[in-house]
Amino acid sequence: MFGGKLEGFMMKRQHTKRTKTGNSSSKKKQQNTYRIQAEGTRLVSIYTAGSYTQAFTEQELPALAWWGYVAIDRESEVTVERARGSVSSDPMHVAFRGATLKSNNTGELTAIGEALTWIKSTPDTPETRREICSDSSYELDGLDILSGTDCRRAKNGAPIQWGLDTLTAARDQGHIIQFWKVRAHCYDGSRAAE
Repeated sequence: MFGGKLEGFMMKRQHTKRTKTGNSSSKKKQQNTYRIQAEGTRLVSIYTAGSYTQAFTEQELPALAWWGYVAIDRESEVTVERARGSVSSDPMHVAFRGATLKSNNTGELTAIGEALTWIKSTPDTPETRREICSDSSYELDGLDILSGTDCRRAKNGAPIQWGLDTLTAARDQGHIIQFWKVRAHCYDGSRAAE
């Protein structure tokens, strides 16, 4: 079962039939593999969020894009990780992830990418699975539809490619990672990520 227009991502608490066609059998097979691997594991939910504030030239304030995530161990309901920051469009900055502009989308992309970077940096424990929960169809579709392609030339392609590469590396390390589409501002975790 797949969520709404998203190809390959479950809608939390709202399961609907898949409507898209294409590379469905291989994606379904891969998701079933992740589900089988995930049975009987400890769950860590990672809620991501991004935001954007336009520039105010009268006050000489620049445009700002922000990202954040919070990881919650579902068994104990303890926050195990929390991070936030601003999106950098400066290639010389240490936090540069490829964004050429600041927008809500680059904030959302950076939040998911930073969450994946954190997952990749943690030890692989087969008894733990992680689910990334986002309210952004744009980012989830980007990670799903563009998976396996070089998307650096597309709009926001560099941050999407960074996210895809980080996801692949984390899964190659053995991390079990699933994605969920959640409604904005409806879960304690999503509010905490904002």
